[in-house]
Amino acid sequence: MLLFCTVSVSSCSREIEPEGNSETAISFSSKVGKTKALVNEIADMIAFQVYGYYTDDAGVSQNTAFAGDVVTRNGSIWEYSPSRYWIKDAKYSFAAFHPSNANVTNINNNLDSDGKFENLSFEYEKSGFQDDFMLAVKDITSEVATNGDCSVELPFEHILANIKVKIGLASSVQPGTYFRINSVTLNGMKRHATYTSGTGWSDFSSAALQFSANVEDVLLNKQLDNKVYNNTTELPDGCINPTGEDGLTVIPVDLTNLDNVVTLRLNCDVSNDGTNYTQKIIEKKFIATSGVNAWEIGKSYTYVALLDMDYNISFSEPTVTEWVNEQATGSVIIK
Repeated sequence: MLLFCTVSVSSCSREIEPEGNSETAISFSSKVGKTKALVNEIADMIAFQVYGYYTDDAGVSQNTAFAGDVVTRNGSIWEYSPSRYWIKDAKYSFAAFHPSNANVTNINNNLDSDGKFENLSFEYEKSGFQDDFMLAVKDITSEVATNGDCSVELPFEHILANIKVKIGLASSVQPGTYFRINSVTLNGMKRHATYTSGTGWSDFSSAALQFSANVEDVLLNKQLDNKVYNNTTELPDGCINPTGEDGLTVIPVDLTNLDNVVTLRLNCDVSNDGTNYTQKIIEKKFIATSGVNAWEIGKSYTYVALLDMDYNISFSEPTVTEWVNEQATGSVIIK
């Protein structure tokens, strides 16, 4: 069942002395696609940054309407200042980013004779694993905008990938074996890259992100019933989840490229009697599999890392799903 949430549409504003040659001000609405990251509900989106360009009726002159302006939510209305007005017989292309404070630089764009983005690219740098990033691109003519709904509907799509890692014990681990996990580190996620609309990510920098989770309360062990426990609590699926239920947002990468080395690193204490422990550092690289050659935009990947008796980590084929909002499938529209 598709669930749609709609907030009332504001009327098109008209000013006595408009800037431009139309009396209709440009306004915005937002539409979030079926994929999600940390924006679980549209109410969580409170601001975005917008670029807007237009060509005249001859398609010759390219002009700037918005240059990274921040649009903010005020109740059910999206606001910016100062107002911009539709230019008659012009063709517009808009690009918007969420969150509004995303580190986006070097915006490059070219409009074709139809006033649409022929090329839109920008450099993006992630600041951490818990921040989301979405892009919306919209083409519209001033005639359509002023004769119909004057707001520009922005179809935001998540252009990152989602990574989840679960950690458990391999079937070969004997009852009475204890793995006390002190920390979990994922190292090598890309920090900086270029995104081109219609093409995807490229030009990855050597700078990398490192995610570390302190999980000092975790003591994985097998008991005589051959079930896996965290201390004395049985784990129904036999695993802990250091990346959390939401997972990590990452710049997608090609796992067949040996330059894209992402590593899972566990700092553990291991015991065969629950009393005497030996420290172990266990590492495993994420590599391409038969089903997953790359981490792609808008998809979620769940890896199960199993520890064995030789202190190795084995990955099964990751589970791949669309990055779906569990609370509302389909589109959530606010105007």
